[in-house]
Amino acid sequence: MEGMQTLEGRIAVQPDREWEYLKIENQWKLFVLFTLYGISLLIFDHWVLQPPQVVYLPLLAFSVVILCYGLSRFNARLSLVGFILGSVAIAWLAARWWSGPGAASFFLVPVILAVTELGWKAGIVVGLLVIPCLLPGPWEATPWISPREGVPIAFLIGMICALEWAREGPRRAIMEQLFTYYQRAHALLEEAREHRLALSEANRELEEAYAQLSRLYELLRASRMEAEAARRAKEEFVANVSHELRTPLNMIIGFSEMIVQSPTAYGPKLPRPLLSDIGVIHRNAKHLAQLINDVLDLSQIEAGRFSLNREWTDLSRVIEEAAQAVVPLYQAKGLYLKVELPESLPLVYCDRLRTRQVILNLLSNAGRFTQTGGATVKARVDEKRVVISVSDTGPGIRQEDLEKIFEPFRQLDGSTRRVHGGSGLGLSISKRLVELHKGEMWVESEPGVGTSFSFSLPLQPEVSLDGDGASDALRWVNPYTTHEPRIRRRVRLPKPKPRLLIMERDGVLDHQARALFEDVEIIKVENLEELRAELKENPPEVLLVNDAGIMEDRGLIRRMLDLSDRTVVVSCYIPGKAEACEHLNVVEYLVKPVTREELLEAAQRIAPPSGCLLVVEDDVTMARLIARQLRSAGRGYRILRASDGEQALEFMRSRQPDAVFLDLGLPDQDGYQVLAEKNADPKIRHIPVVIVSARDPWGEPVVANRLRVELPGGLSTRDILMCTMGISQALSVHSSPLPEPSGMLVG
Repeated sequence: MEGMQTLEGRIAVQPDREWEYLKIENQWKLFVLFTLYGISLLIFDHWVLQPPQVVYLPLLAFSVVILCYGLSRFNARLSLVGFILGSVAIAWLAARWWSGPGAASFFLVPVILAVTELGWKAGIVVGLLVIPCLLPGPWEATPWISPREGVPIAFLIGMICALEWAREGPRRAIMEQLFTYYQRAHALLEEAREHRLALSEANRELEEAYAQLSRLYELLRASRMEAEAARRAKEEFVANVSHELRTPLNMIIGFSEMIVQSPTAYGPKLPRPLLSDIGVIHRNAKHLAQLINDVLDLSQIEAGRFSLNREWTDLSRVIEEAAQAVVPLYQAKGLYLKVELPESLPLVYCDRLRTRQVILNLLSNAGRFTQTGGATVKARVDEKRVVISVSDTGPGIRQEDLEKIFEPFRQLDGSTRRVHGGSGLGLSISKRLVELHKGEMWVESEPGVGTSFSFSLPLQPEVSLDGDGASDALRWVNPYTTHEPRIRRRVRLPKPKPRLLIMERDGVLDHQARALFEDVEIIKVENLEELRAELKENPPEVLLVNDAGIMEDRGLIRRMLDLSDRTVVVSCYIPGKAEACEHLNVVEYLVKPVTREELLEAAQRIAPPSGCLLVVEDDVTMARLIARQLRSAGRGYRILRASDGEQALEFMRSRQPDAVFLDLGLPDQDGYQVLAEKNADPKIRHIPVVIVSARDPWGEPVVANRLRVELPGGLSTRDILMCTMGISQALSVHSSPLPEPSGMLVG
């Protein structure tokens, strides 16, 4: 590498002399040749020289080699000059001592050496030095060489110099061209080195970036797993809170309602203050139940599982009903409540119950926070939406608090919660309910003056109409316009909605589908006969089947129905209420909190007067509540109580009750096992059972663990891959839009 750098430096300074430098750097070959020259003299000179002279010439040659080797360590060019001069001296002595013809040929060695090593100019100089030794003249430097022998050698020396001179031009051009190529190659080499350095640096940075990405990926994966675990925990909490809170709440509401509505069940006469206090307990328990429902609603909205039941609704009636519901609150505080509605408010396509809930929340907040004055409800039509506002004369909200007002569990300060009550969920739920309707909610407030909450709802679903039909239709409403013949144009009809055909006995999927898919035509049938008729009339794009038998028998649909090759068939099993009761062999499924009316209605339907009723409940208080509610019917029911499944089965076999009220959460075995043993025993199978449980099978986060997708005409590889990506995107935690396929996928 060091020699290469030295050579590159010389090339940059003296490119014309590169050939000479290359020859100087190859002097070791000259040392070898000159050593061989001395050895040959030592071997062959004894044939023509005398014994003392035989040794002189080889010693002189070896001395020249040693001397020039020493000079080469300091000056390479001076070493070459030493070789040339030494060869001249050897030639002169050899010609002097040579006893035969051909002595003049020794003078060719220094000339050839000078020409090949130092160029034609050095050859001419050496030639001028040795030619006088070959030609006759007054100097007589070598009288022993005859003119006949010296003249040809002198001529040959001259020709050698001339030929070297003639070759110098082309060789110089070749050297310059080669040097140009070398410079280009050197530049390319430097560029390649720079690129290699840059590539090496880029590779190093990529390795660092890859390592960083790997670490970030691990953190992201861990975060996603934590988020997934948190989501599952949240859903489990939402599912469990129903049982954990509704069971004790059901007892509070049930006992208080029992005492308020039937005080004689506890004695001839209860004190009036006690009844008043129990009425307070009953109202607050119902308020707590509403709070639990708010938490569940908020959780379902955040999980994306909340659905709306939209219909064409008269908002004037909804607003008036909500206002009537809060009149006692306003009258108790001495506040006014005004309702200002236009004469004709158009129908709105919305969820009537949830819209009433939003208005009721706004009116309740206004009544609770306003001390003097009152509130006003207004409605107006603004272009393609209706705007409803509730304004009050309360304390107002500071500007910096307006952004926080819609956050869950957010109230302005702790004292607000204590003075005015509330959970801080009403506004958050209301805003999200409005947004589910594709509407907006906003607030305007001025401290000391009051606050106005407003929300908007679209008047009707968006319908896209193409063409000029709308503008052409306006001319027909003008009575002064005469008929003018015109060219009829083809009406561009709106694109038909995709059709979803659902087969199920209950409306579990039908209700959810109608709430989630507004732009889909949904048709519901209950059995295979109706399904066959509907398939003949209106073949759907997708057939959704909710049936246990079809879910278990994969070929049942294909055997019994004549389907199109590209009709997608989706099968699952989600039991409805009637189906679940039939499957469990029960007559009713009541979800806590259960009202007294629901319980008595179920008992009256299945048990005769003075009948024997078995209450299976491990909670003593809950069992006592159900017994009191049943006795309050005045039908003379005899009540038995069992605290676990084994005792319940024993009572059924020994006492043969007329009906059983069964809780599913028992200590020794759950209610499903009790039902299985009862249904397997022919002696007690006929006893009707009413389930009374806090487990809501249709409110669970997971209602099925299997889903089957079929295509009667068969699936291609592309169909399978696209279905896989679609299902993955639909079920993923962080779903992202799928790329559009490059070609059309039929079905």
